[in-house]
Amino acid sequence: MCIIDEMYKNSVEQYEIDNMGHMNVQFYVQHALNACDLYFRKKDWINKSESLDSVFNLETILIRYLREQTLATPFQISVNLVYVSNSKIVVFLEMHNLKKNAISAAFLLNFKYDATLTKNKLSLSRIDTDRPLPKFSVPRHGLKKGLTNLPILDLTSLSKNKKSNILNSFCGIATRKNSNEFTQLNAADYMGIVSKAVPHLLLEGGHSVEDTNIGGVALEYEFRFNRFVEFGSGVTLKSGLRHISEKIYTWTHWFIDISTTEVLAVADSVIITMDLKTRKSVPIPKKMREKLKKILI
Repeated sequence: MCIIDEMYKNSVEQYEIDNMGHMNVQFYVQHALNACDLYFRKKDWINKSESLDSVFNLETILIRYLREQTLATPFQISVNLVYVSNSKIVVFLEMHNLKKNAISAAFLLNFKYDATLTKNKLSLSRIDTDRPLPKFSVPRHGLKKGLTNLPILDLTSLSKNKKSNILNSFCGIATRKNSNEFTQLNAADYMGIVSKAVPHLLLEGGHSVEDTNIGGVALEYEFRFNRFVEFGSGVTLKSGLRHISEKIYTWTHWFIDISTTEVLAVADSVIITMDLKTRKSVPIPKKMREKLKKILI
């Protein structure tokens, strides 16, 4: 059972809907970040003149997409403190669909904290000593599932290992669709880059959503961040297909700073094929499967 400390409430807006008819993956992440921001401000871990990103460095985020969110759906996000030390904080969030009374998504975020970056020099370690944290165990639906046995290709592996079949899936200028107040991109902006790359990956797989009415829906994402670039930076995304099963395929994406060739982040994703009329999972189309097999890394 969740130990609810703060509720973030909102609803799905028109601009958040993608071509599959549900809320795009990047907006799930942005709402989760907004919920964290609200929670941290309530805890007085950041003040009015600071931003979440200026005090806490997001290191990893695991997202489990459990149910679709459609237009005008009211939802709330519960925030739960899992772990805290003088340099690290872990929070677990659940997005609840209030219309269906069901959990739509779960998030596990790991933040690194640097006391020198904030004016009040807050020491998070005192939370443990002054007031013991209630015991909270992340539920199964908030942990890795499809990515559990996927070997991690770390932030430098792309440059070290010249793998075949790596695809150039995005190349452009970093924009701040989800972080307009700041010059630095955030995790939702990075998710947005992956979203823009998906049509290119479908093309590589020889698949047409329009012709088949079959699309791909995200089940799970894990991001490991090294650095968030500034607005206007050149970014390229390279993608590698890791695994294929009857209905599911798994990608790894590398975000690269064009000017330095630095790997900025790595994202692993689990995608399932879905009939967009019935909203039910279906086997990967034969033509698509054959093409995907040829680009496995």
